Amino acid sequence: MIYFTTKADINNLLATHRDEVIAALKDIYDTPDDTAYRIVSGSEDTGDVVYEEIATPNPLWKLKGFLSRAEIKEIIGDYSDDNLNAAIAWKLQAHLDHIAKSAANYELKIAQEAVQEAKMQAFLDNLPPWTQVSTAVDNIGNLADAKVFLKKLARVVYWLARNQAD
Repeated sequence: MIYFTTKADINNLLATHRDEVIAALKDIYDTPDDTAYRIVSGSEDTGDVVYEEIATPNPLWKLKGFLSRAEIKEIIGDYSDDNLNAAIAWKLQAHLDHIAKSAANYELKIAQEAVQEAKMQAFLDNLPPWTQVSTAVDNIGNLADAKVFLKKLARVVYWLARNQAD
């Protein structure tokens, strides 16, 4: 048997003792303490007692901190096996979707990095050493040599601008 004094206790205990808390909530819900009887006239000695039914100012559900008996019924419904299984299935599916999305994003990132590395390697493979570039510039002796060098230079700039080789 589980004992609690307030609604906050129930919220704390639901995660670890769901079945016991739901049973206790059902007991509170089923407790017929919304009304009481008071003597309006007569006496019990003479047997002519007239009773009046009145609302109980503090039924058990109110003492436990609930706003109404309906609130207890809602909690019981929220934690029923069907609702709980649906919530677990929804959370599990959301988690699996997140994992799949993360895996797809990771694979895409790896593929993009591989493409970028291949482009960089192709660029580096086609890039001559600086001494060769410097010698080529120094050896420009006429307009035809200058055109050849500028064309090579333009091709490198073009590759860098388009981020790919033609």
